[in-house]
Amino acid sequence: MVTCLRLHAFLFPAVIVFSAATGHTQDTRTVGPSSDLPRVRTDIRNGAVNSLWKYDAYPELQSLDAHKTVIIADLKGPAQINTIYIGEMMFWRATGNEFKAADVRDVVLKIFFDGAKQPAVDVPLGDFFADGNGKAKDFTTQFVEKSRGSYVCYIPMPFKESARVTLTNDSDQDIASYADVEWQTLPRWEPDLGYFHAQWRRHSFQLTPDTQRPFFQIDGPGHLVGEYWLIQTDEPLFAGMTFVMEANNEYRVDDEREPSINYLGSECAFNFGWGWQTVFNGYKVGVNLLDLKAGETAVSTFRFRDRDVIRFREKLGLTLNWSEEFKTIPYLKQIRDHVQRRNAEGGGWVDYSETTYWYSLRPEGPGVPLPALAERLKPVHANPKTAEKAQ
Repeated sequence: MVTCLRLHAFLFPAVIVFSAATGHTQDTRTVGPSSDLPRVRTDIRNGAVNSLWKYDAYPELQSLDAHKTVIIADLKGPAQINTIYIGEMMFWRATGNEFKAADVRDVVLKIFFDGAKQPAVDVPLGDFFADGNGKAKDFTTQFVEKSRGSYVCYIPMPFKESARVTLTNDSDQDIASYADVEWQTLPRWEPDLGYFHAQWRRHSFQLTPDTQRPFFQIDGPGHLVGEYWLIQTDEPLFAGMTFVMEANNEYRVDDEREPSINYLGSECAFNFGWGWQTVFNGYKVGVNLLDLKAGETAVSTFRFRDRDVIRFREKLGLTLNWSEEFKTIPYLKQIRDHVQRRNAEGGGWVDYSETTYWYSLRPEGPGVPLPALAERLKPVHANPKTAEKAQ
């Protein structure tokens, strides 16, 4: 029997699937109005939940005070979250009316589906919205966006029984903000609808010509719909992301020995060529922060998938492999030699923060604890200074 995971409303208006079990075609049109915009539906209702801003029509709302968790939506299914809006977060100063922007990793977004104990979404706020250090240029996609003063997520999140969306302020200061979650009922629950998941990891390591670094593994059945990376380093040799971007991005589906998807360069995995060269706001891919100066190199980049989701039955793993690059071309071998010399001096450290987005048939999350605030905010590993640069 062939099992097909549904592509959601923002992926296709409708998908026709042939079932080997019945020998018939099935219309797998996603329930809900977004699957067919002109179609009038009277069996679906919409709603929105306000939270955090207690200075207007709803003085009973809870504010996001220091070390506090606030439920910003508590919904019953079958239904689907359509939009999550978070207004700019500011530290509230007790003396006067002064505000200061909160660090985007002080706050954690969590989403629990169908009463699961482990959250399906457990990500620092900025990283979830593709803005890991809060410095990204405003951008928009059909998935997430950063507009002036706000973050917005448009990824559909269906659920069978319940959805609970929370924000946790891990800082020592109260935060002023406003949040709004929009949802719609579903006429019925369909068993091949996936639950949305997102998780965050930070990798700090010394990059060598032999590095092979596992980045994530997620369990299925499901499909990958996006990745966001913030790469930072103060290694002078890596200004312009020299060598850093040369990893082969190896995606292994269901424990395969050889990767069935292997991009020969990280920038290629994000659909860019010859490095990340300029800020770019695209429909599915983008570079929303680019600083290639020696000593403070940073790239913020994302790729979201619709027709090109990566499907898996049991698991999907990503490994970054630098060991295959720069071995044969004489000029590029020189760069490899420079990296090895810097490694011997204690240099070559890089810092990756990566957010992974996927759908799963399971409502519960992977259960891997999110790093504490100190780990999320720690400075990038300091490399020893050098006058040497790749020529």
